Amino acid sequence: MASDFFPLPEHAVYLDDQRPPYMQSWEWLFTLAALQERFAAGEITYLSLDFNLGASDPGNDGLSVIKWMAATNHWPSEYLQLHTADYIGRDQMAN
Repeated sequence: MASDFFPLPEHAVYLDDQRPPYMQSWEWLFTLAALQERFAAGEITYLSLDFNLGASDPGNDGLSVIKWMAATNHWPSEYLQLHTADYIGRDQMAN
């Protein structure tokens, strides 16, 4: 995976294994590892998370992402959105 990321003015990242971002200016990532690399590369202002990542990241899901962010104190500086259609997963991520 490339470690050079296109710099977006709003530093917006969309993590989803299948659905593209609803805004084309958002950077589309598919795995927790890619998100970790992106945080290492610089600030993320906006982050939108899916729960189900199984198609691209077996063994990880949105809750894995939230747990990693909590353990390492890596959070978007402005806004965290949960865009998942999985209501059980969404509730787990929100709590």
